[in-house]
Amino acid sequence: MEEGYGSTRWAQRARGVSVALHFYEHCGKEGAARVCDSQLRLLEAQRVLERETAAAEHKAAAQTSASAPASAPASASVSASAPRFRFVDLPLNATVLRCFSCGLSEQAEALRVEFRVPEKRWWRLKLAGLSQAHAWEELWRFSQARRAPISLRLFAEACIEHDAPAEAERYVRRLPPAEAVPLLLRIGAVDGARRLAAANKEKMPELLKLVAEHERG
Repeated sequence: MEEGYGSTRWAQRARGVSVALHFYEHCGKEGAARVCDSQLRLLEAQRVLERETAAAEHKAAAQTSASAPASAPASASVSASAPRFRFVDLPLNATVLRCFSCGLSEQAEALRVEFRVPEKRWWRLKLAGLSQAHAWEELWRFSQARRAPISLRLFAEACIEHDAPAEAERYVRRLPPAEAVPLLLRIGAVDGARRLAAANKEKMPELLKLVAEHERG
């Protein structure tokens, strides 16, 4: 395993894990063998992802080069400093997350099925990846697909984290007042927070206090 992962070539890495797999199978160490088998399958999936993203980048670079002025620097100088691997070396969760960040939703779905990613973890990874990619419409559709196993507050917070307050407000409208008011204040929608707090002052007077404290700074 260590020898395989010390290599800069995918084939040697896969060979090292394969040797470890056969060793553990021969020794009857089923748990370790399962880990190696899973790692081999992940390496193969990552190899495919490497090819797909490299092909897409090559196509984009060629289009940019064709449309750039003759005096513009070659794109090869930029790609030369790029990391050798985009997906290889990443654990499963980070691989899924990067798929969404790169717009590879179908590939992420395939990884989910093959590696049986638990539902709650899957939702969190997809939320993080789509928000990193600023894929707001896809994220919105995802939140409406069915009953989410995670709070809609996390969707709003992800939008805020990635400087998209208008997107965050879409989710805030679907939250209960106790969660919505603090989030409205975070995105600068003070008037909306005040109106919502006033509408619920009988049951939750603390919300008006929260708005007042925010306005006082």
